Amino acid sequence: MDLSRRSFLRTAGGVVIVGIGDSLGAFNPAAARALFGDPVGIRVAVLFDEGFPGADDFSLTRETLAAALSDFTVEYLTAAELAAKLPGGGYGLLVNPYGSAFPVECWISIRAYLSRGGSLLNLGGIPFSVPVRKDGA
Repeated sequence: MDLSRRSFLRTAGGVVIVGIGDSLGAFNPAAARALFGDPVGIRVAVLFDEGFPGADDFSLTRETLAAALSDFTVEYLTAAELAAKLPGGGYGLLVNPYGSAFPVECWISIRAYLSRGGSLLNLGGIPFSVPVRKDGA
């Protein structure tokens, strides 16, 4: 079985990937409630690592993300924390605010999460097309 990132992306048709423009103002909590019930019960993992390079000239502040996701139970995780917590953390949604960029050390955890049916909100760019490794790693 081919477990490469490219193979996964070719076959991830069941994963809903949402990219949005410059503003998270389009997010509609009422619509989310109608589809999924009370969003407070949905645990959201947000990759947020100070100094992590975003791609596609798309960057958001933590304050903007917090405002957009205020109806959810949110946990902001560094790349190292995401790699450790995502597999068994019970998250209903993973948010990558770095566009096409993602931490390569998280790939196995992210792939396993999505393969088990986890949801992804990728903000900008082509998901998982720019793997990034921290200096010295």
